[in-house]
Amino acid sequence: MRRYLTLSIIIFVVSVFLIVGCKNKEASNTETADVQVSNSTADTTKDYEEFFKKFENNESYQLSHIKFPIKYVSESPDGSENKEIKKSEYKYSNAFKEDIKCEYKKINDKEFNAEVRGVESGIAVDYLFNKFDNEWYLIKEVNYSN
Repeated sequence: MRRYLTLSIIIFVVSVFLIVGCKNKEASNTETADVQVSNSTADTTKDYEEFFKKFENNESYQLSHIKFPIKYVSESPDGSENKEIKKSEYKYSNAFKEDIKCEYKKINDKEFNAEVRGVESGIAVDYLFNKFDNEWYLIKEVNYSN
């Protein structure tokens, strides 16, 4: 009888270790998968960030990465203004400053939006970029600034 009780306890303990060990392994695999997805997203965001910093800080690079004429929309409480800006009308813009925050939003593999917001300045501009021939190009600017 005692032998049967000892054998039952051993089987129970081994079963608990096997069940717990398998669950931890599944959790570990899930964590690894999440990290890989996060790294992929981080790499994509880093691509946008690096491109946008170069775009904002280098006038010739900026001009060479705009598909003219670009669509320009100005949104205000009084209504909106839509126009196209030709290369001859375009002025170099450097909105990437310390008092500016920029958030990058992937729309799909060939589009992303850079949302530029001023800290307590009323600046709010969205830049829409499309990918052509593996290069990013500005195609639209939407200005919500006060």
